[in-house]
Amino acid sequence: MSRALADLQGIFMTMPQKLQESLYHVGFQGNRILFALAEVVIGWLLLRQGAVAAERRETATDKDRDFYQGKLAAIRFYARNVLPGVTLTRKLIEQGTLELLEVPEGAF
Repeated sequence: MSRALADLQGIFMTMPQKLQESLYHVGFQGNRILFALAEVVIGWLLLRQGAVAAERRETATDKDRDFYQGKLAAIRFYARNVLPGVTLTRKLIEQGTLELLEVPEGAF
């Protein structure tokens, strides 16, 4: 989670530099930024739920213990399979170019 948060902060630090180059960077990267933000917020909410699940699992009934165990498994999956995508998003944004704008309109 801390890596994803650091990458999200890196994205927000990169965008002012990109904006100095051109406002079009926002158009090209806007969806990526919003998705990365959403993935980090979801991870934070899951982390909060995980703290509750870990605490209650110890004293829960068998049925409830399975629920909490499942909650913790889902959180681990999210942390291992979704949050690393924020790192890729940061790299894509940092390396983003405006080369598409250089293609003549007739090419389309």
